Amino acid sequence: MFDGMDWERVTNDEIDETLANFVGLTSASQARVCELVGEVDRRQQFLADGSRSLTDWLSARFSIRNKTAQQLVSVARRLSDLPELSERFAAGDLSLDQVDAISRMATPDTEKGLIEEALGLSNTALDRKARRAHPPTAADERTVFDRRAMYLQWNLDESELNLRANLPGVEGEIVQKAVEEAASRIPPNPETGLFDAYSQRMADGLVELAATTGDQTTVSPPQIVVHADLDA
Repeated sequence: MFDGMDWERVTNDEIDETLANFVGLTSASQARVCELVGEVDRRQQFLADGSRSLTDWLSARFSIRNKTAQQLVSVARRLSDLPELSERFAAGDLSLDQVDAISRMATPDTEKGLIEEALGLSNTALDRKARRAHPPTAADERTVFDRRAMYLQWNLDESELNLRANLPGVEGEIVQKAVEEAASRIPPNPETGLFDAYSQRMADGLVELAATTGDQTTVSPPQIVVHADLDA
């Protein structure tokens, strides 16, 4: 639609409306993908290719992340008993993430009410509601707790540190809330007068937390020694 478009003449409302249409089409396409995944599952088609599971088959066959494949398989299996949710998904009214959360809670008798409730919730709130509806067992919690870890890796010249961590749900929410609150206090960039990207403010928020102890006293910053010629 926008091929060769003079963007100076396109209004914000037109962009917003068109973007919403394409997002709806994406959801409708994902609904059809889930329908086809369900049929592949019913036929056990993936076994003929030597795959151990439908998730592995999807991931390898279509070059998608294992996590994404797992979500498609899980949603496809749940939707088989949820006709109204399937219909709203196919119409593009709900995103894959919304359908994922709703399908974890819904039954044929409750799906309509849950759909209407979900439309007024953020994905974070909806995921939290789904988790509370089906709390993990003690064994599940122990497994997640045993996987807790944090990895720090510097690049070769030690100019950049990469972080990765696995945290149990409760601890993860504590960290998420603390970093988000710290990020919300980051002021606009003094050079541009604009806020930096949210991911950058999250990184700044993490550093702010690390530089402040529990009693709100600031940790001494690292010292840098610069050697220069007298003329400089």
